[in-house]
Amino acid sequence: MEYGISYGLAFVLFAGPYGVFLYQVVYRTSVYLLRKIKNEKRSDSVIDTLYNIGAFTLSNVAGYYLFYAFIPYFTPFPFGFWLLILLLNGITMYISDLTLIILLYLEKSIQTRQAAWAFLKDRSILDLWKTGFTNALLFVFLIEGRWESLIALFMLNYIVSRSFVLKSQNMQDKLERNQFEEMAYTDFLTGARNRAFMDKQMGQPKLYDAPFGVVVCDIDQFKKVNDTFNHAVGDTVIIHFAKLLQNHLEKDDCLFRTGGEEFTLFIRNRNYDGVKELVESLRLDVERSFVEAEFKGELQHISYTASFGLFYKRFTDHTSIEKGHTYADDLLFDSKRTGRNRVTAEDGS
Repeated sequence: MEYGISYGLAFVLFAGPYGVFLYQVVYRTSVYLLRKIKNEKRSDSVIDTLYNIGAFTLSNVAGYYLFYAFIPYFTPFPFGFWLLILLLNGITMYISDLTLIILLYLEKSIQTRQAAWAFLKDRSILDLWKTGFTNALLFVFLIEGRWESLIALFMLNYIVSRSFVLKSQNMQDKLERNQFEEMAYTDFLTGARNRAFMDKQMGQPKLYDAPFGVVVCDIDQFKKVNDTFNHAVGDTVIIHFAKLLQNHLEKDDCLFRTGGEEFTLFIRNRNYDGVKELVESLRLDVERSFVEAEFKGELQHISYTASFGLFYKRFTDHTSIEKGHTYADDLLFDSKRTGRNRVTAEDGS
């Protein structure tokens, strides 16, 4: 067997029940010893090895008797031999699975019909076909003594299977890298992008094509929320604020958490008046909303407001966007200084 391809059916048809038993003993023992020598984490126990010898021998012997009982009925039909091998391959595979399910049931690892059915459904039809055709070819080559073809079949199966394993591993590695990158660029509390991702986005040439609005905003007098209630309630308010901001943005807009209760927005594909109108609607929605949070066993309804600084301009590079962000932050400070719960905006285009 190489990477999930079992040759047991071909061997039992060629060498008979005793031959396949000897094949399973040699093969399974070799795998067991090789894994022990390599100190692999996935090291089968002696019991597992004995089970594999018995289960696969049993299923292959069943395939042997079924083949010689039904081959006279399949031979007259076109591709009858191949169809019978495919059918028997599926039967022997499922006999092995059923044997394992019984063992797992006795160990109480599988306790419901749904779990057993899910285990059986895990078999891939394409894998069954691949193994069936491989066994059919192997049996033909063994009967006809075509040893070069037989060796070529083994090599082809190894190369294809190994290629699939490497491709799957590469895909898994890429997926894990993407997941790590996603974690590195995502704020764990709100799910918004973080400051590191904002810095990365500032270097994207697509941001230099047209003017857009850089908005810096935060929750007014947020410290009072933490002091009046606790930090868990404060986190709930921050999450609510982030969701409200995100709900107003379009596909090409960006939201970043750039501080404790501070967020930055890149609002694109609008003129200055359109961006200012959107930010004003954000301010009003925050003012009209409230947060439900539990504190000391009671449900609290917490209202809050937010202040905004908007700077609109066509930026040319990473540095100019950084300066625009700083300028928007200064405008946010002006909103705070002049009474909070307001938008201070400037068109620099």
